[in-house]
Amino acid sequence: MTQKLSKALIVADPWISKIMNGSKIWEMRSRAASHRGLFGLIRKGSGAVYAVANLVDVGPALSVDEMIDAFDKHQIPTDRIRSGELSKWNVPWILSDVRQLEVPIRYCHKSGAVTWVDLEPDVASAISDQLELVHDANDIRLQSIDMTTKNLDDPRDNVITSARSSGVARTPSFSCIGKKMGE
Repeated sequence: MTQKLSKALIVADPWISKIMNGSKIWEMRSRAASHRGLFGLIRKGSGAVYAVANLVDVGPALSVDEMIDAFDKHQIPTDRIRSGELSKWNVPWILSDVRQLEVPIRYCHKSGAVTWVDLEPDVASAISDQLELVHDANDIRLQSIDMTTKNLDDPRDNVITSARSSGVARTPSFSCIGKKMGE
């Protein structure tokens, strides 16, 4: 059975890069999340989904000392924790199975989306076309699929829909093509 991908989370650099390279397995947030399962990772300001991860659990809010002790999981430097500048981001979202997309997928950012972005069906389908989502009885495994793509700087090619069927990315009828990011 395939698990449906319908949400994405906006994450700023350097944190999204650390998640994608595997050095950060906790995304620190200001509150818990009820969602569990697959979600997209959006690089803040890019207008595109860059990876997929599995949210397996959410831990309790951590104290300053607990945050410092868990550096290897969240990668926030001790001086930034002690300074208080990140004090509200003390709830660990525990991630697994992070897979970077070969080609980032553009999405439409709807007004009001702050924590979770609801992905349009065309975007979720485009992500699934790059990643084969395999769900077995005990865990979720993501397997990359080889693909080629056209120029993402060309607005006609800035959303990938079906690399699996043709081996070449194509553009769907998608309402955000041609719009500025964030509209």
